[in-house]
Amino acid sequence: MTRPARFALILAGIAGAIFSSLKFLEIIRVIRTNGLTDGEPVDLREHYLQVGTFYSRGFTTGFFFCFSLMLVAIAIGTWYDERRKERRIRMSAPPILAPAPPPAGRG
Repeated sequence: MTRPARFALILAGIAGAIFSSLKFLEIIRVIRTNGLTDGEPVDLREHYLQVGTFYSRGFTTGFFFCFSLMLVAIAIGTWYDERRKERRIRMSAPPILAPAPPPAGRG
């Protein structure tokens, strides 16, 4: 993965995580203020439909948050893996030695 692609993934992941965090806080605010309805009394079916809508909204927000964090994790993981491979290649190069003299002959 190239450096600009990795940087773009990290930026997109952080932006997505911030956006989904703000949406999550908005959902929490609506639940805390009991704002699932518009203030008008609703029947039981409408109440469950609205609760279901907010449940799916929260699920989608949480999924998007996890997806955004995975983008960041993949970008950082590939960067770490590339650095580790480069270090291993540098460390495993055998030292250059002078050729050994031939063994003394018997005789």
